[in-house]
Amino acid sequence: LYYNFYDDWWTFFKTGHFPMYDSNTFLGADNIASNTYYGLFSPFTFPILFFARNMIPPAMALISIARLTVGGLLFRLYLKYLGVSERNARFVSIAYAFTGWMAYYLWFNPFYEVLTFFPLILFGIEKILKERKPFFVILGFFLLSISNYFFLLSIGIFAVCYAGFRFFQTLKTRNAKENLLVFVYGFFGFLFGIGLS
Repeated sequence: LYYNFYDDWWTFFKTGHFPMYDSNTFLGADNIASNTYYGLFSPFTFPILFFARNMIPPAMALISIARLTVGGLLFRLYLKYLGVSERNARFVSIAYAFTGWMAYYLWFNPFYEVLTFFPLILFGIEKILKERKPFFVILGFFLLSISNYFFLLSIGIFAVCYAGFRFFQTLKTRNAKENLLVFVYGFFGFLFGIGLS
């Protein structure tokens, strides 16, 4: 899979033409539609382009470690924003980074991005609720959708449910105007983040 990404991107860099049809997928498929599911545009895929082609397997091992680390750090950021103590935030973040999902998908590591960017969406929802700043929810949805669009729908539905739950849970901490702004920023933050992809 990553050899295929490597060859496609280097074809683009050398010729200026991105291969739109990929014959490596059974009888062939649209490269953008089929391989975006596997992380063609993931920010974690691009570092392999700086390695020699024969170094892709060890590079992917390092990149998988980076995915786990970034996911754990983003989850810690989210927990700290919620007011969790540093000790507990570190413990839960480490547990999050080594969840069964991450352990199971060692064999298919493009699915790591799902949990790597998920805390960014949760953090972004909290930022909208407290500060009316949609940047992180936009960034989270954008990164998730370009790195693995397959889980975008299920995480999007969960995020709407979570945002609604947190909205009503924190309703009395804001006045009517602020509640309206939270709804507007949340709606357009979700929409814009997904739309960017």
